[in-house]
Amino acid sequence: MKYWGSGSFLAGSTTTPSIVLLQVHCLLKKSEIFLSREGLLKIQGSFLLPSNPTFQLSVRQPNPSENESRRSIEEIPSEEIALAMTNLVRDSLSIERDSLLVYVARIFGFERTGNQIQNALEKTIDKLVETHQIVVIDERVSLPK
Repeated sequence: MKYWGSGSFLAGSTTTPSIVLLQVHCLLKKSEIFLSREGLLKIQGSFLLPSNPTFQLSVRQPNPSENESRRSIEEIPSEEIALAMTNLVRDSLSIERDSLLVYVARIFGFERTGNQIQNALEKTIDKLVETHQIVVIDERVSLPK
């Protein structure tokens, strides 16, 4: 079995795959810091976003026929989840909280909402309520008036 970093990639090298991955990680970290200092990227949690003021976040749905387009809940920024939620609430005018969670999970390609997905979505709803971007009254979610 060949690993990335072995064979012809590093011809004649005895470098192990874990060392190569560590080197790549260090290079990416240095690039991230440089681009952040230069104002080209901003770091939000564990995500890198363009600093360009004209950048607009969008909700990316996976393509059902392309497995590579699927992301785990950890790979989706909370800002993107929040955008999906506010768009859905806006378009629905009012929606039950539980339905909102299910529909947002489906937007991102999740067929089930296990604990991890449920927690991420609940956390995002709580933040949206806290920042007055949505309101929840009697388990119904709507935009503030």
